[in-house]
Amino acid sequence: MTRVAPLASISIDCPDPDALATFYAQLLGYQEVFALPDRSVICLAGSEPGPALTLMRVESYAAPHVASRTSAPAAAPRPGGGGSRS
Repeated sequence: MTRVAPLASISIDCPDPDALATFYAQLLGYQEVFALPDRSVICLAGSEPGPALTLMRVESYAAPHVASRTSAPAAAPRPGGGGSRS
């Protein structure tokens, strides 16, 4: 079996790396381990082995569009038919 290297880092594009760094550091218990002087790239890592989290400023960042559900899903049919009997 061929070995694959472990995941080293997860990168997230965002408009404000500082805001996300604070959020993810608190959420994951990570610490800042690297940042560019202009704070356009910030890297967080935990004390346990695992992937780092790299937040990168993208000036033209547009948040992904998530379609919202406007109506309730149709009810699933009940076992045994569940329909009306004539």
